[in-house]
Amino acid sequence: MSQSLLSDLCRMKIKGQFDRLLPKLKLFYNPKRKHTNNGMLSPVDYETRQHKLNQAGV
Repeated sequence: MSQSLLSDLCRMKIKGQFDRLLPKLKLFYNPKRKHTNNGMLSPVDYETRQHKLNQAGV
């Protein structure tokens, strides 16, 4: 088997596994859920705040 074909097959297998895993991750990860260890911010709000602080140089 050529290296290119083998590489393509590996990529397809990994993508297939990822495609099966993604719906389960979406069920587990809730971007709106508030977390006590970051000041009761949702992950999206926390990252937005951190991005603004980094831009301000704080």
